[in-house]
Amino acid sequence: MVIVMKLKEKKMGLKIVDLLRWKKSIILKDESDKILLDEKGNPVTIYMRVVGDQDLQDAFKLARVRSAEKRKTLRDETSLEYLDQVAPIKEASREDCMELILTARTQTFQSEAYANVERPDAVTIEEIAADPDAVSLEEQEQLDAANEKVDKEYVDAIQTYIETRQKETEVELESISLENIRGIAELEVSNITSLALFLQEVLDYKIIKACYTNKALTEKAFDSVEEYRSANSHIKAQISEAYMRLEIGADEIKN
Repeated sequence: MVIVMKLKEKKMGLKIVDLLRWKKSIILKDESDKILLDEKGNPVTIYMRVVGDQDLQDAFKLARVRSAEKRKTLRDETSLEYLDQVAPIKEASREDCMELILTARTQTFQSEAYANVERPDAVTIEEIAADPDAVSLEEQEQLDAANEKVDKEYVDAIQTYIETRQKETEVELESISLENIRGIAELEVSNITSLALFLQEVLDYKIIKACYTNKALTEKAFDSVEEYRSANSHIKAQISEAYMRLEIGADEIKN
């Protein structure tokens, strides 16, 4: 009876407990794993929510501006960033350049894989159970096993796609001169560095929009991105990890 009731609940849509996963709170700790206390002796707590679509679009827009500036600087042969991060590639070996290019392009290959590899439909309880409205424990176990197999096959297909693209790239690079490979590697350094900056900018912006010091979510924990970035690195690590976990939960609900 309990199993049947739970299955019916899922068919009805989201439950209140699921909606609560859009928000969470964390108690901050110091480097010794001791709870941080405020001036009144209360645990320092951060309350957070998943940011809305407008905040997300603002984050992307600001991050694109910063990443574009970074890419331009890294391609300017007179800039200090170019001389420090890119210029050394002019003396790099073929093997090092190829490794760098493959590493940089793996992100692209992953995106291609998710776009091109079709995800199989999940096995439904109707395909397993004799009576979908009265599912037995054994049938539920069979359903779980069947969907685990589907998920594994999809993950394997994604990995195979990525590995195939990597091998194709290796073959392509083998026929290119060392000078040209170094030129490609220089471009990839600017791309991967700009991408890393973009992703960090987006995360930082989302965090300052997501974090509050009160349960009602009316008092901002940070007034600006700069204030957040100047915070203790151990504190920032706790906050960013908590927010990313919160986002994963929200994505599961949306899907």
